Amino acid sequence: MKYLQNNLNLALLFLFIIVLISFAGFTAFYQRTYANLTTDYEAKIEHLDEITSTLQQEKSLLNQTSYELEIKQARESNLQGQYADLRSSNERLKSDLDVLRDDFNTKVALLLRTQKDLEEKDAQLKATTIVLNRKINICESDLGFCQHDLQECQNSN
Repeated sequence: MKYLQNNLNLALLFLFIIVLISFAGFTAFYQRTYANLTTDYEAKIEHLDEITSTLQQEKSLLNQTSYELEIKQARESNLQGQYADLRSSNERLKSDLDVLRDDFNTKVALLLRTQKDLEEKDAQLKATTIVLNRKINICESDLGFCQHDLQECQNSN
């Protein structure tokens, strides 16, 4: 029994040493695994911090772009209103221009007709003046003869 007890104690001691070595091995393994996991975790945290920083920059850039887009849309809306106003003003001015051109052409035609009539009247007036001047000359000549005849009649009486 003593032999069995010694063997049992030795077996238990050997088992205890194996458990102790296994425990030390598992502790070293888990410590190394934990250290690797901690290193990976810290690297991933740094990477996430970089991504977060980049994301914040991109978000800021996106906000600025969105703000600029809103300003651009407001300007575009304003310019569209101004364009519509200018377009209607342009159409109104074109219509007014057409009316004025028609009126101008009518006035020019009237002026040309009046000028032609005036030239005709001037030509008629000149012709009438020439005829009347001839008649006046004839009448003066006849008057001169008549006065001469009158004087002769008066002298003979």
